[in-house]
Amino acid sequence: MSVKLRQVGTSKVLTVPSQIRTDATEYSVFVSADGAIVYIPQQETDANTQEIAKKHGVLSSYQF
Repeated sequence: MSVKLRQVGTSKVLTVPSQIRTDATEYSVFVSADGAIVYIPQQETDANTQEIAKKHGVLSSYQF
């Protein structure tokens, strides 16, 4: 499955295909060392979010 990056105003948007179930309404965004973009449902604490990110090979959140 592939999605295209598109421009909406000043933001770039990746559409979530309808086949992917999304339960959360807010996500933390990470970029891995190999350039993969990883979205993780927002957790109650940053420590929980970082723990989940680490399980997926992401070491730090994206810095805006």
